[in-house]
Amino acid sequence: MGKRSVKKSDKWHYSRTVWVLIRIFISLLRIFPLRFLYVIGQGMTHVAFRVLRRRRETTLKNLNLVFGKEKSQDEILQIYRSTIHNIGKLVMECVTISRFNDSFYEKMVRIEGLENLNDALSLGRGVILLSAHFGSFHFLWFKLIHMGYPLSAIARYPRQKGLARYYDSESEKLGFTLIRDKPRRTCIEQSLKWLKRNGIVFVMLDLNVRKGGVYVDFFGKMVPTFKGPLLLNAESGAPIVPMFAVREDKGKHTILIDRPIELEQSGDSDRDVFLNLTKMSKIIESYVRQYPDQWWWVHQRWRKAKPKE
Repeated sequence: MGKRSVKKSDKWHYSRTVWVLIRIFISLLRIFPLRFLYVIGQGMTHVAFRVLRRRRETTLKNLNLVFGKEKSQDEILQIYRSTIHNIGKLVMECVTISRFNDSFYEKMVRIEGLENLNDALSLGRGVILLSAHFGSFHFLWFKLIHMGYPLSAIARYPRQKGLARYYDSESEKLGFTLIRDKPRRTCIEQSLKWLKRNGIVFVMLDLNVRKGGVYVDFFGKMVPTFKGPLLLNAESGAPIVPMFAVREDKGKHTILIDRPIELEQSGDSDRDVFLNLTKMSKIIESYVRQYPDQWWWVHQRWRKAKPKE
């Protein structure tokens, strides 16, 4: 019993020490210019993907699954390299997010299709923003918040408790609300409360679903897909609006807002869920095809894939 207590204590102290060192590292990063941080981020992800062999293999496997018959190996490798560099940039932006002020969002982040969001909000039922781990999605959140829009995001929290607490503390400082995706019932309840206040709930639909989900087509394979946006829509009547943040040259970003999705409502519940989730999946696919190096190919999105029938 004593040995177990010692082991648990050692593990706790080790975890705490590592997290303290990470916090110090993050604080130091905020001192450097953004261009220098991008170089650090790209270098770190390049090394990480060399060391984390499984992640590298998953990324290349996904790229070959989607583009193997359309692109050459040189083109696929080019997308791979650009993808991990973009991830490096995003990581550096996220850990130093407090450095970005109103001036940055006004000059460097522009929006196309804002009228689509405003028209949806004018209904008074809130808005469900459909998106993915794509581009600079974090700047999408904070651009809208800086413009005065009430926004929250459903997020899959990290297992590391220190990192989870960091998520909460940073989001609170920035006036941003994160809704944990689990437990599921609590997630739905909190999201519905937000929508009833005519708020915006940001949902990413591109992660692998561990349990449940509806199989729909994504790049020619049937993959289990989270039906959360449809559950929230059914309960609140909130329109579902696709929105994506594209990383441009010279550190600029463009947020693209589409019109609300016209949902199938035939009365056949299973059929409607399948068709509507397919529409959403295809919208995400269209953006990934247009900007292939801006999606997170590191996800095991096709882990439970089935052949398309």
